[in-house]
Formats: sequence, C-alpha cells, structure tokens
Amino acid sequence: MQDAIGTKVARFRQLLSISARRALRVHERAAVAGRGGNFDVNKEVAESAKAAIEKRFGSDQIFVLNPGTVDADLPNGSGADYMLMWTTLLEGPNGLGEDVDFVYFVGPHDFARYFGLDGNGDMAKIDRFYDARIKSNPGFKKATKHGLSKTTFRHY
Repeated sequence: MQDAIGTKVARFRQLLSISARRALRVHERAAVAGRGGNFDVNKEVAESAKAAIEKRFGSDQIFVLNPGTVDADLPNGSGADYMLMWTTLLEGPNGLGEDVDFVYFVGPHDFARYFGLDGNGDMAKIDRFYDARIKSNPGFKKATKHGLSKTTFRHY
C-alpha cells in the first residue's frame, strides 16, 4: 500500500506544481462516508463544492485538487491509508505545506447547497432525496441493504 500511496502523492504533487502558474492552489477536502454517509453522495458534494470554489475565485486563477476523483481511489486501501495519502500530500515534501496555498474543507454550507436546503422543511427535503435516490441509484439502494437507513442518512 505504501507504494500505491507514494505513486498517488507524486502524481498529485506534479499536478500542483503545474498549477503554480495560477494564483492559488487549493486542496478541497470532503468528508469520507462514515456511519450514515454515502461515498457517492460525498463525491457529488465535493464536485459541487469544487465548482463553487472555482466560480468564486475564478477558474483561471485557482487550481482545485478534488480528493473525490477516481484518481484518488486506493483500491483495497483503508480509510487510514486514504488519510495518510492526503496528509502526506498536504504536508509537502519538506513538511511545510509548501505545495498548497490553502485547504478548503467541505462543510454544512456545501451540503446545504447540494441538497437545496434553505431553512424551510430541510429534513423533509433530505428524506425526499433519500427516497428518490433509492429509486434512481442502484448503488445507493444497495447501501440501504447494508444499513444506510433514512434516519442514519439524515443524521449524517
């Protein structure tokens, strides 16, 4: 696993060095799917947040490294392996974080934007999302068979 992590880190460092011509380099960090979460939904939220960050700062001025991409997958890796990979990248080759200008952590605002939450009946909106997602996404439906209930998803 160490070799796979080293290869990924080297590749992402290369991407960051290419982006040095831009004013800012960002590593956008999304939540990993924990109890009640769904990896695919988190990846979609991360993609939505990346688009919002690029819109805010200007895509010609910023490079956003999204950890929710297929390139970031570690086949057969654990959550600990994934976190080691990103920690190694963020600390930089000299341990000083020199490869990134800032880190954006996806948070409640980003999830609210994704789900269309506006402070009016938000829990019902999440319930409707859950119901629609089961019907439209086989992977999500499969996750419900492994314990992803409407309640745990909403609470997550």
